[in-house]
Amino acid sequence: MPGATAPATPAARALARSLGLDLGKVAGTGPGGRVTREDVEAFASRRERLVEVSPGLSLEVLREGSGAAVLFLPGFGVGVASFAPQLQALALADGFETIGLHPRGIGASDAPDQDVYEVAAGAEDAAALAAKLGGPVHVVGASLGAAVALEMALRHPTRVRSLTLITPFVDATARLRAVAQAWRAIARHAGTDTLSRALLPWLFSQSVLGDDRLRERMHRGLTTALSVAPADALDRWAAGIAAWSGSRSANLADVSVATLVIAGGADLLTPRGEALGRAIAGANFCVLDGVGHAAASEAAEAVSAALLDHLRAHG
Repeated sequence: MPGATAPATPAARALARSLGLDLGKVAGTGPGGRVTREDVEAFASRRERLVEVSPGLSLEVLREGSGAAVLFLPGFGVGVASFAPQLQALALADGFETIGLHPRGIGASDAPDQDVYEVAAGAEDAAALAAKLGGPVHVVGASLGAAVALEMALRHPTRVRSLTLITPFVDATARLRAVAQAWRAIARHAGTDTLSRALLPWLFSQSVLGDDRLRERMHRGLTTALSVAPADALDRWAAGIAAWSGSRSANLADVSVATLVIAGGADLLTPRGEALGRAIAGANFCVLDGVGHAAASEAAEAVSAALLDHLRAHG
């Protein structure tokens, strides 16, 4: 059961007990993935942002600004902080409300005790939130979040005003599955700082890795984004990726909403983004030369500019 073996400091255990929180739902940022008192405090604070999307299921929703609603769906094992540059760009542009959704098990979102978190279930959760917001929303997803966004557009096109898919996939490559497996193993035995350093070579390009200052900046941002994802959630979402992989390959031509696809030219994990973009009728797509899988961070300005152009064109 979640929380049964969560490593935690005595102070963290005492605080969680006093607040009635399950430590298994709290991602630890201490050495070896240990849950600290600060982790518990942050988790409790985030619980105040919960929105019920279906009976008995509430998810953490981060909202900023006012205007056209833009829903952000993060990738595997990271939180909405992975979109930090885009959230800032939309805030500066004015006229947009950014809505970051932490999926099941991530951040303070509820973590149903299931073996698999299905991509389709994630899409239903996002569609339910869109309905609560009162109408169609612009949807932005990266990697796993792009899979959820694509599934949402196919299932509920009337709730999607436009679609932006960043480093997307419909078939999980052997490398993507292997990295996800290693990611889960490291997350169980190490802190987020160690996990971040282990993932850098898979998520970023040679140019980032070869620049000490830039590499450290990306490491700090990635560590923050990773800090909200407990190991149990990684296992469940990895199973969801495996179950969904290949199931929508034949349906790309059925996407009926305005779509932008952004691919990384040096993406090791989802290298077929351009082909996916070409398969969606009328989609605009761009390939960022020399950019790795974490394109929203590595090529922040280019991704933000392309996103803003797309949102304004379909506002």
